Amino acid sequence: MSTEHLIDTEFEPRLPGMALLHPSDLPGDRIVHLLDLTTDGLWHWDVETDVVRWSESFFELLGYPTEERGVGDILDLTHPDERDAHRAAIEHQLAHGGAYAVDIRLRCWDGAYRWLHVRGTSDHAPDGRPLRMYGHVLDLSEERGRRQALELSEKRFRSFMDNCPAGVFLKDADGVYLYVNEATADLAATDPEGMVGRATSDLFPPETAAQLRATDAAVLESGEQAHWTGTIERGDGTLRWVHDVKFPIEVTPGRHAVGGFALDVTELHQANRAAAAAQRLESVGRLAGGIAHDFNNMLSVILGSTREALEELPDGSPAAQRLAEVLEAAERSADITSQLLGFARRQHSEPRAVELEAHVRRTAEFLRRLVGGNVEMSVSVEGPIADAWIDPGQLDQVLTNLVVNARDAMGGEGRIDLILANATLEPADPPTEGSERRAVDVEPRPVGDFARISVRDTGSGMSDGVMARIFEPFFTTKAVGEGTGLGLSMVYGILRQNGGHVEVESEVGEGSTFHLYLPRHRSDSAGG
Repeated sequence: MSTEHLIDTEFEPRLPGMALLHPSDLPGDRIVHLLDLTTDGLWHWDVETDVVRWSESFFELLGYPTEERGVGDILDLTHPDERDAHRAAIEHQLAHGGAYAVDIRLRCWDGAYRWLHVRGTSDHAPDGRPLRMYGHVLDLSEERGRRQALELSEKRFRSFMDNCPAGVFLKDADGVYLYVNEATADLAATDPEGMVGRATSDLFPPETAAQLRATDAAVLESGEQAHWTGTIERGDGTLRWVHDVKFPIEVTPGRHAVGGFALDVTELHQANRAAAAAQRLESVGRLAGGIAHDFNNMLSVILGSTREALEELPDGSPAAQRLAEVLEAAERSADITSQLLGFARRQHSEPRAVELEAHVRRTAEFLRRLVGGNVEMSVSVEGPIADAWIDPGQLDQVLTNLVVNARDAMGGEGRIDLILANATLEPADPPTEGSERRAVDVEPRPVGDFARISVRDTGSGMSDGVMARIFEPFFTTKAVGEGTGLGLSMVYGILRQNGGHVEVESEVGEGSTFHLYLPRHRSDSAGG
């Protein structure tokens, strides 16, 4: 039988005489001895007679009876998905020599398939004719089962880690990341592929990197778990509040790495600050309201008695003039008391449906005269505006305070814009759509539909310290005698009293914007 015949396109090694392989059937004492000792499946194909014999262990492996019988084409036993590869491996070995090795599935006696690793080589006659091919098989079922279980386990692990909201990481003693999940990479403003293999100092600004490396060193030195909470600057320049839990992990005997979890607590930190500010304002409000209530009662007596005394004195008399000054001072004190009560939500309120656009335009005409000719003021409307549900007199107080403050912040010259729009507030929304400016929420924001008035100025803006305190009673940045510090606290109190909300955006040198969220009139559906 020629080699050409064996490797033509019609070549199919067949097994017409498959039988139990006995040592006496094999050429060579070494092969016979090997068959006596082996527990692996061995096979031998006599190319010239086209007879294939298996070792007893091969029969047992596939579950075939060991008595002599024909089993058909060996390639027919191969799973269809691997049949072409098996055929090609045999043909290539016969044509080129060497050895071949394939992982294939062979059909068992019961019809099931078993994964096997098949290796084979061949002997040739001096004229190049192949005489015999022989080799062995290894059962891969358990190995492949373990491999599939490992792959499934790794897939579950990666799926769990990539969907875990907490950052999970592993770093060596030099601060080089060995593993990170998606959440950790997000904290560095990169992706896992861009983070693994890089050091902390390569991914974060120097100050942040130094903080992280210090906690790494403490963990490796002490061998104990460590907690750290602080701000980190990401690669894109943004700041995030992070709580780290780090611990030592022995990766090889005597060699430790740092494992850990990183929780992004930025939103929680902001919510806590807002809640603390609201609680502080509420406490101050209760104190101020109690004092203002008692003081208002005393002022009522002073005002009443002073007016009665003035009626009994001749007009223009020195005593009448002095009492008139007392009356004026008492009335100014009453105004301050009214503002305090407004902040404390104890001021009498009569909310009703207000056609917002018409009301704001009328109020703006008065405010233009109040701020003077060097301040340009405009009113703009973004779509149909819902009616608001608020005390109109209190709304005028709010707008007046904000416009006067804006005028003072601009030094009496600049531009003030009143912008009306419908708005829907959700907890995770930014203060204004598309805004990138620094903002502060007075308290946890309500959820729902509102009518919004934005008061925007071109003034000097506010620092972080000022932003944190602007609604506190008696806090003011104005010179002594130029302000009571009650205007913005009154704005805060009135909006809360009417079920509204206020948020502020500001940047030093870039002006400020106050967003007033007013409850909508329930029967109103304007603008959706």
